[in-house]
This record gives sequence, C-alpha cells and structure tokens, in this order.
Amino acid sequence: MFHLVTIIVFLGAAVVSRPALASAGVRLKGLPSEIKAVIQKTLDYCPDARAERGFVKRRDVNTDGVPDYILDYGKLKCGSMREFCGSAGCWTYVFVSLPNDRFVEVLGMNVRELRFPKVRGRSAMHVELHGTFCNKSGADPCSLTTVWEKTKFVFHSASPGYGESPPPPPPPIWKWSERWQLPEERERK
Repeated sequence: MFHLVTIIVFLGAAVVSRPALASAGVRLKGLPSEIKAVIQKTLDYCPDARAERGFVKRRDVNTDGVPDYILDYGKLKCGSMREFCGSAGCWTYVFVSLPNDRFVEVLGMNVRELRFPKVRGRSAMHVELHGTFCNKSGADPCSLTTVWEKTKFVFHSASPGYGESPPPPPPPIWKWSERWQLPEERERK
C-alpha cells in the first residue's frame, strides 16, 4: 500500500484532461483548486478511476459556516479494485476552509473510521487508526481525537500507547506535522 501512495506522488507529470476528471464520477465544477489537485494526482496514477456516491463529501467540519471537503477513497475504484484501502483502512483526506477563501489539508492518511464529534462544545475530529500507531498489533484498536483551534486541529486525546513508539514511516504524500503530535513530541524538536 505504501508503494501505491508513493507512486501517486511521483506521477504528477502525467496529464489528464478535465473531461477525464469528470468521467471519474466527480463533478469538478465548483471544487476548490486544492481538492481538484488531489483528485488529479489520483487520476494520474489511475486514469480509469471511478468514484461512487460519497467519494467527495461536503460538511462544515470546523463550524465556520463554510462547507469543508472530505475525500473518502473507500468510495473510489481503480478499474475493478479498491486500491486505496487495506488493513489500515481507506485513504482519506479532510480539507477545511480558512478565512482567506482557501482550504488546508488537515488529514491525509489511511483511517478505519472518521467522525466529527463535539468536545466541550468545540469541533473535533476522531480518527480510528491502525494499531501500530498505538504501539500495538495492526488489528488492535487505536484512536486519536483532535480539536479545532483557529486554523488547525490540535491534540486532545488518544488511545493508550499512542506516540510511545513511532508508527511505520509514512509515504511522502502524508502531511505529518505538529497537528498530529503529542505535546511532548513538539517540545523535543
């Protein structure tokens, strides 16, 4: 799976026309450029990708009144296969709106489940992850909850073991940054 995602990153030189994007089952009109770029990289890797209902979801994740975007790769087939899913879940992106009419990626990784609860009245993102993120076997439960603070999600809570040992190295396309680190990890930098 990691090789597949790495390929997506390096195939950016391929050119796929707008009609090909539309033929994947995704209406591009009105989508922000940040979302179009991610879909384009996917089509560069898999030109015959077919999206099912629910591949692109709109939901106000950060409660600023502007719909945000969730790309659920569990709803995308490459030919007849679901190449973007495995034991770690399905590749999922979340883009949230910022005040400057731009969207920022706050999640880009394999997840088993994604929810957006409220935590003490604040917008939150709860992610069920592969067990290795919690220093456990892959099938074991592991979760992370972050809360929205102005322009990013910040750590709130996690399953026991989260952050005790580094998870498997992410493919280069991941946006692994401070928004997913425990406070102790940020201090070590």
